[in-house]
Amino acid sequence: MSDVYSDAYLVLAAASAEADNVGFLTKPHRGFRGAGLESREGSGQDDIVVHTLIPHSDLDPNDYTGPKSPISIGPLGKRAWTLQETLLARRCIGFNQYEVAWECYSTGNCECGELQETNDIVTTSKRDQYQGQAVWDYIISYRSLADQRGASESHPRPLSRLQDVSTTYFEWRKLVIPNYTTRGITVPEDRLPALSALARNVGSSSRDKYIAGIWRKDIHRGLAWRAGKHWTGALLPCPSTYIGPSFSWVSINGPIHYISPDETKKDGYAVYGSIGIDILGYDIRLSSVNPYGAVEGGWLKLSALSQTFELRWDPVKEIYTLFTNESGYSPEYHCFRPDTLLYQANVNGANNELCDSVLRATSSNSKQQSFDTPVEGVLILDVPRREGLFACHEVAIMVLGLLSTNPVQYQRIGIAIALFKPESAQRWFESATRKEFTIL
Repeated sequence: MSDVYSDAYLVLAAASAEADNVGFLTKPHRGFRGAGLESREGSGQDDIVVHTLIPHSDLDPNDYTGPKSPISIGPLGKRAWTLQETLLARRCIGFNQYEVAWECYSTGNCECGELQETNDIVTTSKRDQYQGQAVWDYIISYRSLADQRGASESHPRPLSRLQDVSTTYFEWRKLVIPNYTTRGITVPEDRLPALSALARNVGSSSRDKYIAGIWRKDIHRGLAWRAGKHWTGALLPCPSTYIGPSFSWVSINGPIHYISPDETKKDGYAVYGSIGIDILGYDIRLSSVNPYGAVEGGWLKLSALSQTFELRWDPVKEIYTLFTNESGYSPEYHCFRPDTLLYQANVNGANNELCDSVLRATSSNSKQQSFDTPVEGVLILDVPRREGLFACHEVAIMVLGLLSTNPVQYQRIGIAIALFKPESAQRWFESATRKEFTIL
């Protein structure tokens, strides 16, 4: 697939067609057809057409699943398999229900002209940042780890500059995965195969190892994913069939968003900070010979700083909350987002005693009673930044539930962030314990 689409001189995308037996040269949306006028009064010939600009944002929001590129409007943009087909194409003409659109590595345009207007107002510094490439409507949203509002800006077409590895990792997390996971897929086990052609291109250019959807050299940022578009909202159960290991976004259904901010904050203050995660080993059992395809099992062993938390379920408010006993340097703010619905589990201990744990629930019928159960929090990111006039630290925490005690293994159950004053952050890091975790 990678060779077919990337080697083609031009790819035609039937973006408005529901299936391969449905036509796509349909009558355009009335707003795009325009009004016919006579250039000469009384001629009886409408040889001039006047169009009214209709911003893409005013169209049906259900037509958009990720980037607001006209190539992605309609049924074609709602299918997981078609994302890599679009991004692999060097040049693509898309026929959506509104208009004809163009996309290539360097720019994009459409009949209504909105994309061109977007490019016209881009600053020179932004163009220089992307080596002269026009910035358009692949939307990236971020502000900070904790900020639920987020900010958005247009970004060039992702994975078109594979020679810049840091940009490639950034685009993989902030553009490709959020867009891909909002799209529908019929067979859950295809979640990795439907992205494998793009992953192969990234792997070939970066010479990095692919760990079921996450890149080894980008591990501390690659683990900082969150289920859903927001920190709150409905949770889905864990898939009943195995799709991937719990540390990877591929293991759950629904949209995925990365909580980490941009590589460098606009104010110049914040940069990424790893908190010393070391990969001690990993193993991914593939379903085929394709190293970027479906997997049958796998584990990741890390050495990392950790804190023990209490995870509580409030059946009245129906929310999960993390608590820490370190009151002397507790965070100014923190929030927790489960990966899926959770349930209180009992795990056999070394001497066959029962140990309380919290794990992912595979059924939406798992009704919880109130509980207060210990979980492990692995510190994966430290981001120094400013909150108004005050310096602070944001810490991303991967939350694990005990899966077994012999051997000791864990399952990822969610992600949390905590906001500290600098002096509190230092003491909190010093109080953390370095441990080894095997995550299935």
